[in-house]
Amino acid sequence: MTCTQLITVNDDTAPTITCPAAVTVDCASEVPTANIDDVIATDACSGAVTVIHVSDVISGQTCDNKYTITRTYRATDECGNSADC
Repeated sequence: MTCTQLITVNDDTAPTITCPAAVTVDCASEVPTANIDDVIATDACSGAVTVIHVSDVISGQTCDNKYTITRTYRATDECGNSADC
């Protein structure tokens, strides 16, 4: 007599992502460019995690050198799970 066991592998856990620390600069010319190399992303499963720069959103602008940028990055694992920071 034999029996079988069904094993399902289902990675539905998003990778972890850590964005660069917040910075304050005096002038718009000093705003750092988006850099995916400054983002830390890992996944519980083996395999590559891809990091992209999603967007920069400007808010609270009162002049050319006074505003806030909210910069968003996304990490996506090989199974399509993603996380933003």
